[in-house]
Amino acid sequence: MPYSLNEFLSDIRTRGTIRKSRFDVVIKDPLPTNKTSLGSIISTAIGGAISGGISGALTGVAGLFKNNSPLTLRCESVTLPGVQILTSPLKLYGGIPALNLPKNREYDTIQCTFISSKSFVEKQYFENWINEITDFSTNNVSYYKDICHDIQINIYDDGNLGTDTINALLSKIPGPITQIESTVNNFVQNITGESIMGPTTLYSVELLDAIPTRVEEVELAWEESDQILKFTVVFSFRQIKYTKQKYNEFFDYQNKTF
Repeated sequence: MPYSLNEFLSDIRTRGTIRKSRFDVVIKDPLPTNKTSLGSIISTAIGGAISGGISGALTGVAGLFKNNSPLTLRCESVTLPGVQILTSPLKLYGGIPALNLPKNREYDTIQCTFISSKSFVEKQYFENWINEITDFSTNNVSYYKDICHDIQINIYDDGNLGTDTINALLSKIPGPITQIESTVNNFVQNITGESIMGPTTLYSVELLDAIPTRVEEVELAWEESDQILKFTVVFSFRQIKYTKQKYNEFFDYQNKTF
C-alpha cells in the first residue's frame, strides 16, 4: 500500500535531510605553512575578546589554524566515491542460469574542484604532488608509501561549517588553551543548547592511500572576464574507511531494518 503524504512529511520531520553544500574535504598532508607562535595566539585571543567577548576570542584563535588549510577552504565541490562488487559467472548444467559469484570490490575515482587563489598555490600543490609520483625528467616512479595521502570527506548538519576541521587544528594549541576552549564551549552549550564550535558530523568517509591521477585542463577565455578560475583534480585510492552516521538510532543493525 502506498505511503500517505502525512507519513512522508512525518518521516522528513523526524529523520531530516542533508544539504549537499554542508561538507569539507581534508587532505592529510596540508600545505606547508609558517608555524603559529604562542604569542600570536595570545594576541589574537585578546583582540577577539575585546571586540566579541569569549566567543570572539575563540573564533579568532580558531581562524589562525583554519587559515592553515587553504585546500580545505578552496574545495568547492567533491564527489562521494562509488563502490561496486565485481562478480564472476559460474555456469551450471541443466539450463540453470549462471550464478554471479562475488569476487572483490572496486572503487570509483573521485573529483575535487578547487577555487584558485592569485598565487596559484593550490594548483601548484597538485602539480608538485604529481611530480613526486613520477619524476618529470626521468619518469621514475617513487615508492608507494611516499606518494600516498589520506583524504577525508565530512558532511555536516546545519551548524557552522567545519567544526571537526577546526577541532583537529585546535589540537595543535598548547593544552591549557585547549582546555579553556572546551570549558567555555560546554558552558555556552549548557545555557543556549548550541555549541559555539558549530555543527555535528553526520557522515564521514576516509579515502586511504589516495593519489592524484589527473589535473584537468583549465580553459581561459577573453569573454569570461566575470568568471573565477577553478580547476578539477581526479583522485584514485586504495580503500574506503567509513564511520557511523550520527543518526544511526533510526537503523536496526541486528534486523537490518529502519
